[in-house]
Amino acid sequence: MFRKLEKVLVILLLPLAAILCFAPEYWVVSLVKAMAMQIMIAILCFSFIWIVKRQFKYASIGLISGLMLYSMMPPIFNLDPDCVPANGELRIAHFNVFKFNENYEATITAAKQTEADFISFQEVNQKWEDELTANLCDEYPYSLSIPLESCCFGIAVFSKHPLTDLETFYSGSLPNIRGNMLIHGRKVHFITSHTSAPTSYNRYMQRNQHLNLLASRLHNVPGPTLAIGDYNSVPWDSAITSFKKATLLIDSRKTLTPTYPAYLKIAQIPLDYIFHSKELICLGFTSIEGTSSDHLGILGTYMFTAHKDEG
Repeated sequence: MFRKLEKVLVILLLPLAAILCFAPEYWVVSLVKAMAMQIMIAILCFSFIWIVKRQFKYASIGLISGLMLYSMMPPIFNLDPDCVPANGELRIAHFNVFKFNENYEATITAAKQTEADFISFQEVNQKWEDELTANLCDEYPYSLSIPLESCCFGIAVFSKHPLTDLETFYSGSLPNIRGNMLIHGRKVHFITSHTSAPTSYNRYMQRNQHLNLLASRLHNVPGPTLAIGDYNSVPWDSAITSFKKATLLIDSRKTLTPTYPAYLKIAQIPLDYIFHSKELICLGFTSIEGTSSDHLGILGTYMFTAHKDEG
């Protein structure tokens, strides 16, 4: 019986890898594709077993399938010292706080320890807004919050530097904040957002429409620009690759740097992002643990490529 199951598994490996790499995406495929790293690790484990058992044909199929999946992903391991944020002109942090998380101190302490110039928070309700404002207002006097009780899409931004041209816009009922931060005599445009998770066809379409709206708002924005948030999509998903192509923004992620779920490392996938324009160079990008949320935080450090005022 085991031999038959083993043969079925081998027969399915290449088609599965091909579907995840090349097939047009549907919401179910998108959900499976999000777990491509875990699937790849499982395939490589089977391949190792087959090598030990001298079943080299099976092992070859497994290794080819694993390499196909690996080709989609950013580097998995954090071996590059540049992944650790260095001293720079601009530090950006982002935290999905998890609305039902009442351990406010842990997340706020982690946020302060980033020493970021600008911090984006998501899943903010009224209690979270109160705690964030009370604990951050001295260091981060410029802020805007849109707390929501009825869903997990409340959002807030806190900045050490003046914020101008602040605007709230919506994708359906989901809020986004955009504006400009003035730092070191430079204007940095930002949008922070939280898209829906693609757990059904309708939510999959809502997520994609939300990302398309963000891309349209970011198209041809002059000067340094940042797009920050929980996009509920992995870097190798077509939703993200299409977003990057449309906006010409660069993912700060230098390795896989998974962020969700924070409590289960083996299942973690990268859902949280800081994208930047070519006017900024990312010196380092890393995840932040100890937040008490179901998401890890993220921190990016940047320098400007020029020193004249844009736009």
